[in-house]
Amino acid sequence: MKKDILEYVEEFGEITNSVVRGHLNLPDSSRMEVSRLLSELVQEGKLRIITAPENKNRKYANADDNA
Repeated sequence: MKKDILEYVEEFGEITNSVVRGHLNLPDSSRMEVSRLLSELVQEGKLRIITAPENKNRKYANADDNA
């Protein structure tokens, strides 16, 4: 799944939890699992959060892209 997420971000520039679930045809009940994957990708230095920290609807972009 991480590879799919990174490929999507490479093509479209950003991604959200909701977009991940839609793109991968996952149910809303997988929201926490997707959040964990996105957090792992941030910790691995592959994605960065591009919304304000207090914003619960986070958007993620490629960590290599300029801010």
